[in-house]
Amino acid sequence: MGQGDIAQATGRLATAGCAPVDGVWLDEGKAADIFFAMDPVTARAVLTEVGDAIDVIVQPAAIREKALIIADMDSTMITVECIDELADYAGIKPQIAEITERAMRGELDFAGALNERVALLKGLPDSAIDQCRAERVRIMPGAKALVRTMKARGARTLLVSGGFTRFTGPVAEEIGFDANVANVLEIADGALLGTVVTPIVDAARKRRHRSRADAGCGRRRERHSDDRGSGPGRRLSCQAQDTRGRRGRDRPWRPFRAALRAGDRAAGLGR
Repeated sequence: MGQGDIAQATGRLATAGCAPVDGVWLDEGKAADIFFAMDPVTARAVLTEVGDAIDVIVQPAAIREKALIIADMDSTMITVECIDELADYAGIKPQIAEITERAMRGELDFAGALNERVALLKGLPDSAIDQCRAERVRIMPGAKALVRTMKARGARTLLVSGGFTRFTGPVAEEIGFDANVANVLEIADGALLGTVVTPIVDAARKRRHRSRADAGCGRRRERHSDDRGSGPGRRLSCQAQDTRGRRGRDRPWRPFRAALRAGDRAAGLGR
């Protein structure tokens, strides 16, 4: 991303009547902020075609720094789906995948799919979990930087997963999360029993943990970032709902911010 892309974006905002004020590089060649005063919906629309493979996020400038991030683990903070990898060690990966596909098609709810898949792992040696984690689990590029930067700026970070604590605990510690929540596999005599401790961590329990985190954070809900991961019914949702700006004493009114970042096109994440 170059200065020409910034100029093009600023020009589009001006032509659309969004009253751009100024811009600043966050990381030259990689990321920049452009501030503007009016009509974020139009701004998002005119910026979606700026440059080649540039991500665009439009949000109120006043709440750009988030106070809380809640993240999923599988295929989000790590590169794999843990239960699929465990199934590979048990020699039943196709059977597990078939249940997952049924869940993705809506034929099973999360609890049903989880219980069926875990039941197939019955008898798997406990040691296979640690072996799987060591050999298969890799932290997603950028995950450590994201979480540690958020924490350095005063945010609370929470890893909430429908997976298993034997994975979320070490992953959360390595990345730097404040806390983690996940399902607990039941184990006896060194082997999985094919069950999890109830109540399970499903969508409803995730919402309860989010509500508690919201309350404990003690800050505006609009300043929370909720990364719900890649599974069915989950989406990345950066909450940015307050569109009220404030005029500074020595600078023009600029309540909105368009963040441009070089990378795969994924415009409109600020919705």
